[in-house]
Amino acid sequence: MYDYLEPNQVYCGRSENLKRQIKPGGFMVINIADILAFKDSTMPRIQGLNASNRKCSVTREMVLQAKAQFPYYNRD
Repeated sequence: MYDYLEPNQVYCGRSENLKRQIKPGGFMVINIADILAFKDSTMPRIQGLNASNRKCSVTREMVLQAKAQFPYYNRD
């Protein structure tokens, strides 16, 4: 059996081991920046979607043409 973790302290270790030591009703905060700072060869090398790279070239004329073609369409 594990001893419970003391509140307001910083603990390092694997979350699988630390979560067993939390008192019932307690919670744990994980610093994601630290997770990403250490290399993990088992973590797949993927990158999240970047909204600034997913732009399409819609011109003002295209918008006005669509408004004229579909005058009753709305965002609602």
